[in-house]
Amino acid sequence: MYTVFFEAGRLYVWYNPAYSLAAIGTQGHIAQCVNSAVFIGLTYWVTNAMYYAMAAGSVAVGMYSPRMWPDLYGAWGDAYTVRRFWGYVHEHGTHLFPY
Repeated sequence: MYTVFFEAGRLYVWYNPAYSLAAIGTQGHIAQCVNSAVFIGLTYWVTNAMYYAMAAGSVAVGMYSPRMWPDLYGAWGDAYTVRRFWGYVHEHGTHLFPY
C-alpha cells in the first residue's frame, strides 16, 4: 500500500510545476497545502520503507528479534490530542536514533 501512495506522490511532485524554483509561491493556499501534505507523506513513506527494510534484513539474518523493531512512529490511533502526538507518536522513534 505504501508503494502506491509513494509512487502517486512522486509522480505528483515530478509533474507539478510548483516544485521548480521559479514557481515557488505562485499557487494558491489550497494547492500549497496539498503540496505540503504530499511532501510530508513522501517523507513518511520513505522513512518507513527504509526502517522496515532494515528490520526485515536484521531479523532475517538473526541479529535482532522482531520485538526489537516496534512501529517507527508509533500507533496513529494514540495521537488524538496534540499532547499525545508529541509525547508518544512523535517521540516514539527518537529512541532509535539518539543524538
